[in-house]
Amino acid sequence: MLAKAIKAVVRETFPQSYQRSQEALTRYRLNRVTRLLTRRHGLVVQSGPFKGMKYVSEAICSSLAPKLLGSYEAELHEALTQIIGADYETVIDIGCAEGYYAVGLALQLPNARMFAFDIDSRARELCKALARTNDVSERVSVEGECGYERLQTLTSSRALVVCDCEGCELGLLDPSLIPGLRTSDLLVELHDMVDPSISKTIVERFAPTHEITLIDSADRNPSLFPALKDFSPATQRTAVAEFRGEMMQWAYMRARAFAD
Repeated sequence: MLAKAIKAVVRETFPQSYQRSQEALTRYRLNRVTRLLTRRHGLVVQSGPFKGMKYVSEAICSSLAPKLLGSYEAELHEALTQIIGADYETVIDIGCAEGYYAVGLALQLPNARMFAFDIDSRARELCKALARTNDVSERVSVEGECGYERLQTLTSSRALVVCDCEGCELGLLDPSLIPGLRTSDLLVELHDMVDPSISKTIVERFAPTHEITLIDSADRNPSLFPALKDFSPATQRTAVAEFRGEMMQWAYMRARAFAD
């Protein structure tokens, strides 16, 4: 009780210092659990749809620990199971970062060709490295910005589009400008914190041609991940945290032309 009272006083009296100290503590715990996971299991994904994928030692715009655990964006695991069971010729990953989805899906969809896009040069370097590490470089093409013409070319046959482009989905994913999207499946992270109209607009655009499931973000249960069993509760919570400032939502959209 005394410790909690002191903590509350410090938080109220020195809010900026308290915030910095909490951020430093979180970084310490996160670095520690990442080091321990790597020491025990190597740079290998431990669970989830991409279990067994060899990984790189850096994550772009996200934490490495959840990806190594396989807890990253666990809300999407059911959708990914359906995706892995489908027969895609082409997978397009817009905002690929270091390649968690591009390379993970390349391993699970051995007959598909992957096209990974990211405007960050470091992300592209890491995605190429991840593809090499998992021996799928011949099927993973890594490019910079994905524009209308390129996306239309890639969606000329049945395709899957995985999109996490920090709000740019509003301008890019428009079937009136890219007709190939009407017969493509899409898994899109919606960034309403960038523009509150994004979710509504995306759903309206694809409702005539797609079956749409909206998926909400949820808290993680660390006990579901055996690799964490020897860590303290606080470290376990840090390991599965994705440090999102807002509740997130994804749209999983399946083209009716190919829906079961």
